[in-house]
Amino acid sequence: MSVLKADEPYPVWKLTTDSGTWVVKVDKPWGDYVHGLADQSGQLEAAAWRAGVSMAEPHLVDPDSDLVWRPIGDDLLARATRFVEGAHPALPADPSLARWAGGTIAALERLAIPADLKGDFDFTVHSMTDWDEWLDQGVDLGVIDGPAARTLKDCAERTYELLDAVIAAPPVKLTMHRDFSSDNIMVTAEGPVLLDFDSAGPQAPWWELVSVAFSLAGPALGVVPPERASVEACVEGYLAAGGRLGPTDESAFVGTLAGRLSSTAYELWRACGHRGGSAELQAQFGGLLRASIPALHHQLDATAEWASWLRGRPSGLPRRGPVPPQHHQLKRRDRQAGGQRDASLDHRPVPAVIGRISRRALGLDIEPHVFDCLRHRVGTLDALALQLHVLLGDRAVGAGELADQRAVLLAGVPGGGSERPDRALLQRAAAVHALGDQ
Repeated sequence: MSVLKADEPYPVWKLTTDSGTWVVKVDKPWGDYVHGLADQSGQLEAAAWRAGVSMAEPHLVDPDSDLVWRPIGDDLLARATRFVEGAHPALPADPSLARWAGGTIAALERLAIPADLKGDFDFTVHSMTDWDEWLDQGVDLGVIDGPAARTLKDCAERTYELLDAVIAAPPVKLTMHRDFSSDNIMVTAEGPVLLDFDSAGPQAPWWELVSVAFSLAGPALGVVPPERASVEACVEGYLAAGGRLGPTDESAFVGTLAGRLSSTAYELWRACGHRGGSAELQAQFGGLLRASIPALHHQLDATAEWASWLRGRPSGLPRRGPVPPQHHQLKRRDRQAGGQRDASLDHRPVPAVIGRISRRALGLDIEPHVFDCLRHRVGTLDALALQLHVLLGDRAVGAGELADQRAVLLAGVPGGGSERPDRALLQRAAAVHALGDQ
């Protein structure tokens, strides 16, 4: 037996037995609800292993059990996974590795493990009064200066604005990995392997995909610009493996930004001594905080550009045709009204392309006013194009995936703002049903 990691609260051990070499972890829950989260993460890990996901083998109590963590003395939990020989990948990730990562996230999504929302902290919103109090303390203690405090408050306000829209219509969350990073990928002689399901819990699969795509594309997101080729490869791998495209506007980054804001708040608390610790430890958190603030600010500024990368041409979709005349008319009307259009809308899929697809598939023309009512729903249009291609057979999928994509199309395409667009969408839905029954 040897120690792999000594800097954890409890050491991580490498143990060789008659059944092979294993990595053994011990942890102490910080609350009763953690036992439920451990059961949830074990359920995903066991299901992923049985489904053939490229990952470290978990040591299960028995082949049919989902129990990965097991209780030992003094209210501790322990677990073991088979030791994997290899090296962590360098960043930015090679497109082939990014493509594998996207496909792996889609594989975890397909397992459709329901999420226990007790461990969902994505929608935690602190009052700005609380932020003012914490930031004032940080300035008074010399942890941060005034400009940094104002920047962090601005970041909190902007992130909460994005959160408000999502809270009104939250995405469906499944049990996902939630710690899919280069630190938890091992590149072996047989290929990449995913490690460490310990943080698995509720997450929107699309949010996880976006977070992973950009974190693998740059070694320090918000400090070092990510590589676009790596991002696009990850998205393509996800879509090719059956992952479901989500919104491709700035809301796609809500999970990433909310997580980064939460960790920055934690760094502020620790640096101010709210969680105890030595003066040296508080100083370490102060350094992390001062690095996190400009990185978070840059991420917020960059999301509009990064969102356009998500709207790149997915594999298997046609290149966009000429911009239809009504698009130019809309832009002219906005300029004459003195309005400022969101630049990201210029990258949305061209309605004429989707119209051609739908006519070929369903013999049903989608009128321009339908797309006019949907023109602000960039993600919906992207998803519609992809799903129609699947229904056409332009992308090879199994019968189960075909049924899934048909269900998503019927449930996910919103009505417009009037009866007429709604009626057209219902006609299309009925035709899709007929197509699936043939």
